[in-house]
Amino acid sequence: MRARLDGFKNRLRAKDDELGRKSLEMEGLANTLKEAKAENKRLQAELEKGSEAKAEIERLKAELKKEQAHAAALTEYYNLTEPKMEALRQAAREAEANAKKEAQQFAQEMAKATESAKTACLVSLFGEVDITKYQGKNYKTGDFSLVLQKLRHRFITEKQKFRDMTSATLDKPLWLLMKMVSSFGVSRHSIPCLSQAPTCGEAPCATVLPHDIETTGAPPPHGSSLPP
Repeated sequence: MRARLDGFKNRLRAKDDELGRKSLEMEGLANTLKEAKAENKRLQAELEKGSEAKAEIERLKAELKKEQAHAAALTEYYNLTEPKMEALRQAAREAEANAKKEAQQFAQEMAKATESAKTACLVSLFGEVDITKYQGKNYKTGDFSLVLQKLRHRFITEKQKFRDMTSATLDKPLWLLMKMVSSFGVSRHSIPCLSQAPTCGEAPCATVLPHDIETTGAPPPHGSSLPP
């Protein structure tokens, strides 16, 4: 009986030892399970981060496609509009050249108009002295001489006002004055006031009839000075 009891105690002690080992194994498994759960959570967090990164990558890919489409549209638009822009630039250059040419032409026309206006101003002065009554042979030498002196005085005065006028501009009204005198059939030797040429400053202001005007009535060459 005692032997059977000792055998039972030994088996019971062996079971206790086995239970102790099982408990240690279970505790190890529990710790392993905890570690596995923690690793699982960490991996889950990384997976979530990876999902967010994947979503960001997809979003960036979509934006890249949009930018590529926009760049392609801009390239196509540039290819279509560049010839038009070049044509506009060429038209602008031509318009600028034409504007410069027109400005030069306008300046030349204005200069001509200014010279014509100054000439007309001088010519109009001759009309202020009535010399028509001295035409023909019914005239008095003294009166006609006085008229010519008035005309010369007005011409000299106005010539001093227009010192910037060219010689061609001044030749025309001077020739008109001589033409009027010549139309009267008057010889320069019979008029005392035509025996000498008055002066306009330092330059001579000729009012003595030259031979070609007295005989033919032809005007002097353009730009030439009348002889004293």
